[in-house]
Amino acid sequence: DAGAREAQRTAWEAHARAAKEAVDGLQWVCVEPCPGDYVEGHVGAADFWANKIRVAHKGGAAAQHAWCDALKALLQALLRYVKAHHTTGLAWNPQGGDVDSYDPSQPVAASAAAAPAAAAPAAAAGAPTGGTGAGAGAAVPPRVAAWEAHV
Repeated sequence: DAGAREAQRTAWEAHARAAKEAVDGLQWVCVEPCPGDYVEGHVGAADFWANKIRVAHKGGAAAQHAWCDALKALLQALLRYVKAHHTTGLAWNPQGGDVDSYDPSQPVAASAAAAPAAAAPAAAAGAPTGGTGAGAGAAVPPRVAAWEAHV
């Protein structure tokens, strides 16, 4: 019955649905041949629900808008990563070493660490980093910038 279903809805339904779409986007690791398209679809789906949150909290509740902005920035960063490094599916390093010999206390190889280190100062300063879709060029939250620096 539609009335019972409507009664079960809460003020947090749009948040739950936005988060669900964002989490579903993490399944890109199982998608071939175009995981970027898959992630991009979930960026849009999560943003659909985030826009409902923005409208519901128009003119107030800055924390709600900040949550929506952070979710979108995180998903756009994931999309940039997937499009840059996994264009046809999950890519593994063919020169990778034995997992048993991995030591997390050892520094990352210089060639792998050089590229993210060069991009980190602009991102850490909150400068626009581009991106795709609506909101492209928006400042990246510090936590997202830190995540991007490590991938």
